Amino acid sequence: MDTQQNTIMEKFKKLPADVQEAIFSIETADIIMKTGKENGLNIEQIGILGEETGNLMLGITRPNDFIEKITGQLKIDKIKARKIAETLNKQVFSKIRESLQKIHGHGVSAEKTAPTITPQTIKPRAYIDEEQPVRSSAETIQKKHPYIQGQDPYREPIN
Repeated sequence: MDTQQNTIMEKFKKLPADVQEAIFSIETADIIMKTGKENGLNIEQIGILGEETGNLMLGITRPNDFIEKITGQLKIDKIKARKIAETLNKQVFSKIRESLQKIHGHGVSAEKTAPTITPQTIKPRAYIDEEQPVRSSAETIQKKHPYIQGQDPYREPIN
């Protein structure tokens, strides 16, 4: 075995049991095959998708880089790559999410990683100054547009 295979085997041995099981699961392979076929991938591309999925589960590919990786490796657009990633996320990664978070160095609970959103206060509109006269919209338009005042801005002056 070469050094790359040794590295992969060492990483595999350190994985939690549920991730090890998911990597070799027939169900995972079937999901990858089905997802690939549904998205118009050929058999070679489906094999590459399986490798990249395994790399994510091994901790070689970071979750944030997964869509970029499959976009480049499979030579597909980002929309299709995102759709594939969403399907795999729901059907494969969701089952081993906590273990994947440990592998990739994220917190175990989703509460720790979720951003906190604070509501913003709504500021009241400024009140209209009573000293200023309120103009109708017709008066405002007449002041802005010289054509309405009897002048045609597109016409040349006659001398």
